[in-house]
Formats: sequence, C-alpha cells, structure tokens
Amino acid sequence: MRSGKAYFDYQTLKISEMKKIITAALFSIFAGTAFAQTQNADAHKQHEHSIKNTAGQLLSSYYDIKDALVNSNGAQVSAKAVSFIEALKSVDTKTLSVKENEAFAILQPKLANDAIKIAESKKIEDQRNAFASFSNNMWDLLKSGDHFDEPVYQQYCPMKKSYWISKESNIKNPYFGKQMLTCGKTTETLK
Repeated sequence: MRSGKAYFDYQTLKISEMKKIITAALFSIFAGTAFAQTQNADAHKQHEHSIKNTAGQLLSSYYDIKDALVNSNGAQVSAKAVSFIEALKSVDTKTLSVKENEAFAILQPKLANDAIKIAESKKIEDQRNAFASFSNNMWDLLKSGDHFDEPVYQQYCPMKKSYWISKESNIKNPYFGKQMLTCGKTTETLK
C-alpha cells in the first residue's frame, strides 16, 4: 500500500502531465486554425485579384475602343476590337463567382459578336452602330460583379439614344467624336 504523500505526488504528477498535454493540444489546434484562416484570407485575396484583373483587362480593352471612336480613328477602332476579342478569349471563368459566371456565359458570345462587327466594319458609322450594342452588353457584364478599383460610369447620348461606358465623369462622346464631343450625361456609376 502506498503512503498518502507518495500517492498524492503520483496523482499530482499525472494531473500536471495531463495539463501539459491538453495545453499542447489546444495550442496545436489554435495554431492550425490561425494558419488555415491566413491561408483562406490569402486565397480570397488572390481570387479577388484574379477577378479584378479579368474585369480590368476587358474594361481596359473596351476603353481603348471607346477612345478610338472618340478620335474617329476607324483603323484603330478595328485593331482595338481585335484586342478585346483576344482578352475575351483569355478570361479564366474559374476566377469568377457563380453570378459572374452565369452572366459571362450569356454575354460572352454577344460581346464577341459585337466586337467582331466592330473589327470587320470599314466605316466609322458602322463601328459606332455596333458599339451601342457592345456597350449595353459590356455594362450588363460589369453589373454582375463589384470589383472596381475606380468608378465606372455609364453615359448616355440623347442624339444617338445610346449608352457607353467611361472611366471618367467628363463626357467624351464616342458616337459623334469631335462633332459633339461633350454631348451626353452620366446615368449610372459602379464603384
């Protein structure tokens, strides 16, 4: 039979070891959870960056077409429309949300068709006519997401009864160029 003090020391030792084991286990769990949260945050940031890059590439190509129309440069409009088609083909749909993917599946063929019409048109007026549909489809695509570092403006030409998208609030009308450069108004803004 053990003495009272020896038995007590043995129990204290067991409890002490159990506390150490529990403390180590809890530390491991908390450290693992913190690591997983950091990994998830990093993955989310990368996903957001991919989406912004996708939207940014398409929007940048769109702006190039719009600016060429503002300058009434048909050859440049065609070249920029070809660049847009390439950007559209390179979209990685895995980086898009479900809502964005659904919108992209519907709008991608429309945008491609509009851009092909713009690229193949020889007359600036035909390019501008195709640009009206192109702008509406692009706006619908942009509205499916919310990944903008800077405001995106939808603007309207009352003479043409058509919209376009701009990165600046100042009006530079792509439908009439220098003939009516400041004709129009901002109707909506995405931020």
